[in-house]
Amino acid sequence: MADDGWIEWGGELIWVVGYTSGGAPYGLRVCDFDRADLETMGLDIAALENAGLLSAAESSIDQSNGWLRDDDVPF
Repeated sequence: MADDGWIEWGGELIWVVGYTSGGAPYGLRVCDFDRADLETMGLDIAALENAGLLSAAESSIDQSNGWLRDDDVPF
């Protein structure tokens, strides 16, 4: 997965977008993504679950109903 921009750093899987001046990677952690996004990216969900890296990554797509209603739009 390192070829796809993913590395393990500090026990977490990170999609690297850059590095600090000290060489530490920064970016989004696997738990910052929705499960559906991870599946679309081609990650092996079962492997992530078995490694304990996916515990916090749950899809919110099905739960998003009502987040933005027509009366929330200012125009």
